[in-house]
Amino acid sequence: GAVHTWHEAEIGRRTAMEMLADLQCQAIVDYMCPEALLPPYQISCAMMISQDTRQLAQSSD
Repeated sequence: GAVHTWHEAEIGRRTAMEMLADLQCQAIVDYMCPEALLPPYQISCAMMISQDTRQLAQSSD
């Protein structure tokens, strides 16, 4: 019982975090290229985030 409840809580928390990440991801894609609102937007988003991170790291020097 306790283990099952803990497991459900872990699944719920992970799912919530994934949903939050997806929402942040979609918001970035919406802002940067609204036409990219297609099923594979997560891939484009991950690529754009990594590119942005590199640009920020370079510009901070």
